[in-house]
Amino acid sequence: MLPPLPAVLFALGPVLEQALVINVRGFGLVVVTGCGHPPMERILSVTEDVLDVPIRAVVGGLHLPVHPLGTPLLPQAVLGNPHWPWQPIGERDATEVIEQIRARGPRVVAVSGHDSTPWTYRAFEQAFGDGYRTLRVGEELRIPPA
Repeated sequence: MLPPLPAVLFALGPVLEQALVINVRGFGLVVVTGCGHPPMERILSVTEDVLDVPIRAVVGGLHLPVHPLGTPLLPQAVLGNPHWPWQPIGERDATEVIEQIRARGPRVVAVSGHDSTPWTYRAFEQAFGDGYRTLRVGEELRIPPA
């Protein structure tokens, strides 16, 4: 478990979140996030600072409600936004997270429905191809051997 990492949200103020890091024998590190409010770069950097094992999977919520109009995520996009409300989380934010994850060379990237929109799923699927999974309740996520 990583230490609690701070984030500041526009409407909610400061919050602390933790991420779970699992060292899978013969594979590497699996970073599991809940909501993803701390910047992804911080989560990944702290993981690398603490453990000298490659990050091979990133799984969970990344808080990227890009283009939330027409989805039930509009409140999360405003209340959980690290920016001012008139600067919504956008494509540039998602692209930065994709690049931060891609720089680590993961084999699996699985994004949950927690604060993710259809646009988010498509962007990650395009970026990670066969290594991408959309997490769904009740479905199993298998981490392949090295």
